[in-house]
Amino acid sequence: MSRQQREEGVRGAGRLLSLARLTSVGSALLPGGIAGVQLAGLLFFLNPHWPFEPVPVASATWFYATLLASLCAIVLLPFTWGRPQRARRALPWALFAVFLASGLVFWVHASTFSYYLPAGINRRLIKAAFWLTMAAVATFYTALLHSLQRRPYSRRSTGLLMVVSALAVYVVLERREAFRPPVEITPRPSSAAPIVRPNLLVVGLASGSLDVVLPLAEQGLLPFFGSLLRDGAYGRLTTIEPTRELPLWNSLATGKYPYQHGVVAAHRYRAPFVSPDAEFHLTPLGLGFEHWGLPGGALSRSFSSRSLPAWTICERLGMPAAVLGWPGVADAGIAP
Repeated sequence: MSRQQREEGVRGAGRLLSLARLTSVGSALLPGGIAGVQLAGLLFFLNPHWPFEPVPVASATWFYATLLASLCAIVLLPFTWGRPQRARRALPWALFAVFLASGLVFWVHASTFSYYLPAGINRRLIKAAFWLTMAAVATFYTALLHSLQRRPYSRRSTGLLMVVSALAVYVVLERREAFRPPVEITPRPSSAAPIVRPNLLVVGLASGSLDVVLPLAEQGLLPFFGSLLRDGAYGRLTTIEPTRELPLWNSLATGKYPYQHGVVAAHRYRAPFVSPDAEFHLTPLGLGFEHWGLPGGALSRSFSSRSLPAWTICERLGMPAAVLGWPGVADAGIAP
């Protein structure tokens, strides 16, 4: 073998090695990158007050795609580095895991925050969850057939996986972009008839359910509540899920769901990587997201309610009203 042939052989082996490494790296980064795009899309669903504009969307997707792609590479590369065949076989299963997890997460959040999100955006979140589930089914079927038959992925199969991946990204962004906030209707002026009204006293006890109050009242430990229960009427209240203190107290004060009065959580979180003034109101449940997904940190409890509480409405109608120690009133920006 001549020297020139040996050099060409070395260069060819180097190109194959570089291609193998490139395949390993790409296969390890792609699932995490897609998962990051899904996470960014979920955050835009949970925070409909964010403007869905190119710069904030690109910033959020870049941040979470880079973060999760790096994590995915750390997990997969030790098993696929320099082994292109193993990397190609692992990629469809990794994509299936991402689509399945994303679909389940979207379903769970659409169900959990049904009273915390506008109806329009909740419907779009459900549709995105459905299409992600379909993407998981298609990817699982493709990966299972190739694994059982032990056949390599053809260009057709690889193209199908790439199309499914692109559609999974597109459907999340398109469903969120399609949301348009409802037009607020100006309420009609109200008035109160000049009649004699009975005095009304509303007392709220945090976590003071009838299961707690009734036994103590029957034992004579709560004489005031005991007299109220004997001489008046009482019943069990049905709350909404998830049971969060500030949103529910404001719902009780305003008679509106959390997505209507705007107080949906106890804290707001800065998101400077999206835009200088961007903030999270709702964050994904579980996975310790507040610890690794929010580099900006928490803000104070300073939500502003978009709805008036009952006592303010009474005062505007000429009916004397007062409030003392209502939970979340000062934090929600509602003046007593």
